[in-house]
Amino acid sequence: MPSRSVAAVGDVIATCPTNFQAGPVLCTVYPDLTINGKNVIYKADCTFTETSSGATTPVSLVAMPTALQAGKNNVLRNGDIIITVVGLTLQVQCGNHLYSS
Repeated sequence: MPSRSVAAVGDVIATCPTNFQAGPVLCTVYPDLTINGKNVIYKADCTFTETSSGATTPVSLVAMPTALQAGKNNVLRNGDIIITVVGLTLQVQCGNHLYSS
């Protein structure tokens, strides 16, 4: 039976208003847990830069406690999202299902 989709490297999307620019999304992974050849992740970070001033704002999306765990940390899942007050967003969009027997 499939569970809710889990995030792997490349599944977190950074979006922002036009007066910001998103840097690369950096993921913290489980080195021994993969799905479709990509490491499953439990944290994603991105630094956004305000284009007019050059000021930077780091944003982190961290997995919340769920039944889907590997070791001590949780896993990010499809639909997990963080939106700051100025509209800086990190969101998981994936379809990677883990199966249990």
